[in-house]
Amino acid sequence: MEVVLVTGPESEWHAKVSLRFEHVEVEGQKHTNSVDFGQTRTVDEVPILLRRAQLAILNPDQDPSSFQSLSDAECDDTSLKLMFSRNTVVIQIKGAETDITFIDLPGIIAGTAKVPN
Repeated sequence: MEVVLVTGPESEWHAKVSLRFEHVEVEGQKHTNSVDFGQTRTVDEVPILLRRAQLAILNPDQDPSSFQSLSDAECDDTSLKLMFSRNTVVIQIKGAETDITFIDLPGIIAGTAKVPN
Protein backbone atom coordinates (compact mmCIF):
# COMPACT_ATOMS: atom_id res chain seq x y z
CA MET A 1 0.00 0.00 0.00
CA GLU A 2 1.27 3.43 -0.94
CA VAL A 3 -0.49 6.53 0.36
CA VAL A 4 0.13 9.94 -1.19
CA LEU A 5 -1.35 13.00 0.53
CA VAL A 6 -1.35 16.29 -1.39
CA THR A 7 -2.30 19.61 0.18
CA GLY A 8 -5.21 21.57 -1.08
CA PRO A 9 -8.52 23.10 -0.07
CA GLU A 10 -10.92 20.76 1.70
CA SER A 11 -13.54 21.64 -0.91
CA GLU A 12 -11.36 19.96 -3.55
CA TRP A 13 -10.94 16.71 -1.55
CA HIS A 14 -10.59 13.76 -3.91
CA ALA A 15 -9.27 10.21 -3.53
CA LYS A 16 -7.92 8.24 -6.49
CA VAL A 17 -6.91 4.58 -6.29
CA SER A 18 -4.64 2.88 -8.80
CA LEU A 19 -2.97 -0.51 -9.03
CA ARG A 20 0.74 -0.79 -9.75
CA PHE A 21 1.73 -4.16 -11.19
CA GLU A 22 5.41 -5.12 -11.28
CA HIS A 23 6.50 -7.47 -14.02
CA VAL A 24 9.93 -9.06 -14.24
CA GLU A 25 11.17 -9.74 -17.74
CA VAL A 26 13.32 -12.72 -18.67
CA GLU A 27 16.44 -10.52 -18.70
CA GLY A 28 15.72 -9.62 -15.08
CA GLN A 29 14.64 -6.06 -15.82
CA LYS A 30 11.67 -4.86 -13.77
CA HIS A 31 8.84 -3.09 -15.54
CA THR A 32 5.74 -1.60 -13.93
CA ASN A 33 2.26 -1.00 -15.23
CA SER A 34 -0.18 1.31 -13.46
CA VAL A 35 -3.93 0.90 -13.85
CA ASP A 36 -6.53 3.44 -12.66
CA PHE A 37 -8.92 1.54 -10.39
CA GLY A 38 -11.39 4.05 -8.97
CA GLN A 39 -11.95 7.45 -7.47
CA THR A 40 -14.29 9.18 -5.09
CA ARG A 41 -15.09 12.57 -3.62
CA THR A 42 -16.72 10.93 -0.58
CA VAL A 43 -14.57 9.98 2.43
CA ASP A 44 -17.01 7.22 3.43
CA GLU A 45 -16.41 5.39 0.12
CA VAL A 46 -12.64 5.07 0.63
CA PRO A 47 -12.65 1.86 2.78
CA ILE A 48 -14.70 -0.21 0.29
CA LEU A 49 -12.72 1.19 -2.63
CA LEU A 50 -9.48 0.09 -0.93
CA ARG A 51 -10.86 -3.37 -0.09
CA ARG A 52 -11.83 -3.90 -3.72
CA ALA A 53 -8.42 -2.70 -4.92
CA GLN A 54 -6.64 -5.03 -2.49
CA LEU A 55 -8.61 -7.98 -3.84
CA ALA A 56 -7.71 -6.96 -7.39
CA ILE A 57 -4.01 -6.84 -6.46
CA LEU A 58 -4.20 -10.20 -4.68
CA ASN A 59 -5.86 -11.85 -7.68
CA PRO A 60 -3.70 -10.71 -10.62
CA ASP A 61 -5.05 -13.37 -12.98
CA GLN A 62 -8.47 -11.69 -12.94
CA ASP A 63 -9.47 -8.47 -14.68
CA PRO A 64 -9.24 -5.64 -12.08
CA SER A 65 -12.55 -4.20 -13.30
CA SER A 66 -14.32 -7.34 -12.03
CA PHE A 67 -13.64 -6.14 -8.45
CA GLN A 68 -14.82 -2.53 -8.86
CA SER A 69 -18.44 -3.11 -7.84
CA LEU A 70 -18.11 -5.83 -5.17
CA SER A 71 -20.23 -5.44 -2.05
CA ASP A 72 -18.83 -5.69 1.50
CA ALA A 73 -20.04 -9.28 1.71
CA GLU A 74 -18.41 -10.19 -1.60
CA CYS A 75 -15.14 -8.63 -0.39
CA ASP A 76 -15.24 -11.01 2.57
CA ASP A 77 -15.27 -14.06 0.27
CA THR A 78 -12.04 -15.80 1.30
CA SER A 79 -11.90 -17.82 -1.93
CA LEU A 80 -10.81 -14.63 -3.72
CA LYS A 81 -7.78 -13.91 -1.55
CA LEU A 82 -4.15 -14.80 -1.86
CA MET A 83 -1.77 -13.85 0.93
CA PHE A 84 0.93 -11.60 -0.51
CA SER A 85 1.74 -9.64 -3.62
CA ARG A 86 4.68 -7.64 -4.89
CA ASN A 87 2.15 -5.35 -6.56
CA THR A 88 0.90 -2.17 -4.91
CA VAL A 89 -2.39 -0.43 -4.19
CA VAL A 90 -1.76 3.32 -4.48
CA ILE A 91 -4.16 5.87 -3.04
CA GLN A 92 -3.66 9.55 -3.72
CA ILE A 93 -5.69 11.97 -1.62
CA LYS A 94 -5.88 15.58 -2.77
CA GLY A 95 -7.14 18.20 -0.36
CA ALA A 96 -5.08 16.96 2.59
CA GLU A 97 -3.56 19.19 5.26
CA THR A 98 0.01 18.15 4.44
CA ASP A 99 2.13 16.76 1.62
CA ILE A 100 3.45 13.33 2.51
CA THR A 101 3.95 9.93 0.92
CA PHE A 102 4.30 6.74 2.87
CA ILE A 103 4.62 3.13 1.83
CA ASP A 104 3.63 0.14 3.90
CA LEU A 105 6.27 -2.48 3.18
CA PRO A 106 5.64 -6.11 4.03
CA GLY A 107 7.54 -7.23 7.09
CA ILE A 108 9.64 -10.28 7.56
CA ILE A 109 7.55 -13.27 8.44
CA ALA A 110 9.40 -15.68 10.64
CA GLY A 111 8.34 -19.01 11.96
CA THR A 112 9.84 -20.58 15.01
CA ALA A 113 9.80 -24.21 15.86
CA LYS A 114 9.10 -25.30 19.42
CA VAL A 115 12.22 -26.62 21.01
CA PRO A 116 11.66 -29.57 23.33
CA ASN A 117 12.82 -29.05 26.94
